[in-house]
Amino acid sequence: MVVGDLSIDSVHRTITLAGAEVRLTPKEWRLLEVLSAHPGKLLTHGWLIQQVWGRSHGDETRQTLRTHLRTLRAKLGDDADAPRLVRTETGAGYRWLVTPEDTAT
Repeated sequence: MVVGDLSIDSVHRTITLAGAEVRLTPKEWRLLEVLSAHPGKLLTHGWLIQQVWGRSHGDETRQTLRTHLRTLRAKLGDDADAPRLVRTETGAGYRWLVTPEDTAT
């Protein structure tokens, strides 16, 4: 997936931003995989937590989710105030904004 100067290769698990390698933690990769697999759909906090951390985690993981998402956005060059990748739906969850039509291969 290529969006502007961001290139995400999920098969080889590599990311480049403006030609520079971006390194993600395993949780950041999982969060990226889950978000990007559901373009345009609202993914609730609870659902994301279950997908990334598992069913044994609950609302106590919300702050961890926010922290990981903030870090992921920074690494991907996405501005929360003017998002091009992930939009925060206040009080509900997050939405991956990139659709297949938006990407180059």
